[in-house]
Amino acid sequence: MSNEKTAQKHVVFIGDRVSLLPFRPLGINCIIIDDACSSKSPVEVEEELRSKCENAKLVVVTHEARLQLGESIDNVTNPEGLPLVVDIPGAIGSRGDGGTNIRQLVIRAMGADLFGDEN
Repeated sequence: MSNEKTAQKHVVFIGDRVSLLPFRPLGINCIIIDDACSSKSPVEVEEELRSKCENAKLVVVTHEARLQLGESIDNVTNPEGLPLVVDIPGAIGSRGDGGTNIRQLVIRAMGADLFGDEN
């Protein structure tokens, strides 16, 4: 299997149908939220996300999908911190909270708030 195919299996995109449209032709594993959340309990959604993200190293989630999924998306990570979950703007644009998300990722990775105030 080529490195490109291997990389595609380690990356999962989660979002609405329109936001994922550019990624699907590339062969990237995409989870469309409309399908994942319709008529399912939060526990069922979390189990489905966990199974689809099982071997992923990176999960890219649109802002809207993160809001819709709530804590379910954070609960798919294993104790080693994989997959890494990153937010991106969806089809409707950015909410302007990218800096906060990056700060939280750095705290999680480094175990310290490198951007914090010096007191």
